[in-house]
Amino acid sequence: MIEVMLGGGASSVLAYLELKGETVAKLLKASWEENPFFEALFDAVPFVFLIVDSDGRIHRMNPAAIQFAGTDQAAPSPAAREENGAFDCILATGCRTGARASCQGCDLWRAAHEALAGANISRHGQPAIPCLPKPRPLFGYINAGPLQHDGRRYAWLMLADFTKEQKLLTAERLESLGVLAGGIAHDFNNALEAILANLQLALLKLEQGVQPHHCLSDAVGVTLKASELTKQLLTFAKGGAPLRKHSTALGRLIQEAVEALRRDSPVNCTVTIAPDLWGAEIDEGLIGQVLQNLLINALQALPGGGTIRVSASNAALSAGDGEAARFIRVAVQDNGIGIPRQDLSRIFDPFFTTKKDGVGLGLATAYSIIRKHHGYLEVDSAEGQGSTFVIHLPAAAAQPADPEPAAASSSDRAGARILLMDDEALIREVVGETLSFYGYQVALAENGQAAVAAYRQALEAGQPFQAVIMDLIVPGGMGGLEALAHLRSLDPGVKAVISSGYANDPVLSDFRKHGFCGALVKPYPIDDLDRILRQIIA
Repeated sequence: MIEVMLGGGASSVLAYLELKGETVAKLLKASWEENPFFEALFDAVPFVFLIVDSDGRIHRMNPAAIQFAGTDQAAPSPAAREENGAFDCILATGCRTGARASCQGCDLWRAAHEALAGANISRHGQPAIPCLPKPRPLFGYINAGPLQHDGRRYAWLMLADFTKEQKLLTAERLESLGVLAGGIAHDFNNALEAILANLQLALLKLEQGVQPHHCLSDAVGVTLKASELTKQLLTFAKGGAPLRKHSTALGRLIQEAVEALRRDSPVNCTVTIAPDLWGAEIDEGLIGQVLQNLLINALQALPGGGTIRVSASNAALSAGDGEAARFIRVAVQDNGIGIPRQDLSRIFDPFFTTKKDGVGLGLATAYSIIRKHHGYLEVDSAEGQGSTFVIHLPAAAAQPADPEPAAASSSDRAGARILLMDDEALIREVVGETLSFYGYQVALAENGQAAVAAYRQALEAGQPFQAVIMDLIVPGGMGGLEALAHLRSLDPGVKAVISSGYANDPVLSDFRKHGFCGALVKPYPIDDLDRILRQIIA
């Protein structure tokens, strides 16, 4: 089996050959009977290849093995091989039996003896070969297996050394990490500068009696943009994991993304969705983000106007075992400027962008999300002719779930009692005061213990809370998850919302499983918190 691993961009390819013992044994046995063919095959293998006698001595070795050992020994001729019968260990000169104490720690020696006992060996990583003339770290693959010839027992061994390729792969990864770190620092420094400048300007305006509404509004906007950057980074790194997947009507999700695009732009966008489109087992929020990224990308490729075509259909792809797997195919096509050929291999790399005001995370994040869903994201583009991005997502076995219930109206929240727990005093007080402006009655708690006590007192007084908002992690105190267990013992019907700055925590991604009615990742707009509160109060 040939396996290809890609890493650090599109330029590094690490390939290794995994050979099944039975297959190799049959090949060697057949070729050994045809001596010229065997010798040509044996010498041509670009990896270290050895045949070991039943007593552990090396019986055959190819030129690659001698080169790997760094010896001056030349590869003997076929005639010499037959005359000599066996050779000294190429890694331990003078050791004809292969039984030196140092051999006990040699992965090649150990694999040989296991193969002589009848085992088929396939191992990868960093093999230990202590007898190398110039000891060095190795990265490679050892394969070995038993072999019978003329009634005698042998073992074959193969070592594929990919140390140089692994070092190149590591260097490319480090280079990509440097680009990633530089991009993060650049974008966050710009965001912090915009926030600081707006706040300083707001203070100056207040001193002069001028309303600073515009400055504060801009600061809020930049803060939310920086928050989206952190979410994108986490999504890129983990593909949104852990995912909150459920059976979803993908056609509805596509229509919503297209309608949002049409509201913000007069672009001509057509949508074709198969009437019998299967449901998809997806994280609705993340796939919605992918669709949004692809549509925005298509829009930006049409500076002079044009058409975006979105389609969704059922597809059957080979699963590799002769059976077809069910997928949903979504295509986003534009007739815009297209992607230059030299950029095609880099468009999914983080912080690679050709746009003046671009961040370079949109397509990288989309690719990461789709891969985490066990799907595929491909692109076909020609400069000056447009681009087509195609997504394949696994179809769901179950029918899509019903939509969430509608949220309560603004009048229904008036006077609703809310308990807010957060260990950060500034967050606790500001969020509490802001919710009061929305019409809620808010009580504050600094940790889980205080929240449980306040909830108990409210129940005993006959003035229960309609909802509780809790921070997930409280250093040195009771956090939201533990506090919820206590609250449910007091009131099994408690309605709680969890919030945290740890965006990739599994409690947030699967909050219903842990007993919560909603989840928010910090920083969050108060409007989002209000929407969740109105929904669970309803």
